[in-house]
Amino acid sequence: MVKLSLVPDVHVELEGDTMNLRDLAHQAHKDSKVWFPANADDLLHHVLGLCGEAGEVANIVKKMDRGDGNLESVRKDLAEETVDVMIYCMNVFAILGIDPVAMWDLKRAKNKARFAKEALDA
Repeated sequence: MVKLSLVPDVHVELEGDTMNLRDLAHQAHKDSKVWFPANADDLLHHVLGLCGEAGEVANIVKKMDRGDGNLESVRKDLAEETVDVMIYCMNVFAILGIDPVAMWDLKRAKNKARFAKEALDA
């Protein structure tokens, strides 16, 4: 059993191995089918949810930037909202039938080639 405390006052105990991105996409979509069956396969629902949650992340950071707290005071809320973004992303991958690990590798290779070239051209 693994005990995690990544955020103050949030403690999780995991049994077995941690999940990879493929597992997270599968689990997020499975959860959506149980918890929200009417919207589980609705791409528009998940993309709009993703935008809404990203807005909540931005709002927390905006408030922190203007002086309403610091990173330590918003860490827990920021972590939770960021995970909400991730859950919607994982659902989008699942709905599209795209392996997030393979897509990561493909996009990283494209970015590496692009930005390495731009660095050489600068």
